[in-house]
Amino acid sequence: MRPHQPHPSDGAGKSLSRHLSNLRPRRAEARVAVLRPGAERGGEDGWVGPPRRGGMWGSLSAWPGVLLGYRDLIRTCVWRDLRQRFQGSALGVLWPLVHPLFLFGIYYFVFAELLGLRMPGALPGAGAALGLWMFTGTLVWTSFADSVQRSTSCLVDQRNLLGKLAFPSQLLPLNIVLANLATLCVAALSLLFVTALTGVWVTPRWELLYLPAIILAQALFTSGLGLLLAALHVFLRDTQQLVAITLGLAMFLTPVFWVPSAAAIPGIERWLHLVELNPMHHLLQAWRGVLMAGEPQFCFTASLSSSLATFSLWGVCLFILGHGIFRSLQHRFADEI
Repeated sequence: MRPHQPHPSDGAGKSLSRHLSNLRPRRAEARVAVLRPGAERGGEDGWVGPPRRGGMWGSLSAWPGVLLGYRDLIRTCVWRDLRQRFQGSALGVLWPLVHPLFLFGIYYFVFAELLGLRMPGALPGAGAALGLWMFTGTLVWTSFADSVQRSTSCLVDQRNLLGKLAFPSQLLPLNIVLANLATLCVAALSLLFVTALTGVWVTPRWELLYLPAIILAQALFTSGLGLLLAALHVFLRDTQQLVAITLGLAMFLTPVFWVPSAAAIPGIERWLHLVELNPMHHLLQAWRGVLMAGEPQFCFTASLSSSLATFSLWGVCLFILGHGIFRSLQHRFADEI
């Protein structure tokens, strides 16, 4: 085993360890699968509770029980993550509300008022279309990219937790994803508040019913990718740098700042079939379908329900893949780190 080297994050990890020592998993009436101390160091898969004969599918089916049993731990970790982001600032937890409103004002002024840019086919008098399109894309992409980037290094950063506590390490990426989803939801609510108050854009109505499903699909997709990359980063420390480069490239290949329509970008028709293969395109379409109430219609290559269904399929498949790879490598984490 490699000797433990001090790491800048060890202090934060020890603080979390003190929180964990006071928390015990609540077991559901059905036996909840938990990790025993040192499981990642030795046992075949580290799971106790349900018998192992179910294999990967058995551990997947145990996930709801794990989340239920560790709900206090998850809530503590998410709140701790959010508190550390804004600790010491004057506005504190109000920053998730202030920052998106500030961005919206900049996008609206620069693109709609200063440059006078308009989307072809936008609603009459709806000069905010391009600004809103970029704003919603930036919100969703920033939440996704930050979750992936931080999830990649979460096992290495929290190395002191591995093999020492009855702690399911697969919750580490999930905690990061949930914290970013919380700030994303606050930003989305602030946008809805502004549109309803000012009338700068049509206020969504029935589209809001899709929000819980979109958030769940995004949590599955991002957590699955986070589990996959976190496991790889334990064995290949170049993973984090490769992820940063890939995310920068992917941001420009995804319709975050541009509209996938020939009406907005002439000649893009031959590339649209490749855009449709990008799962993040469907996630952005779903969020924009809700926050922008599906307007302007020419911007959307599919209906809200179709975009959500496509991305949900991506989310389920990626979560199964990430969970399977994480589970297969989990017993080696403590030795490698």
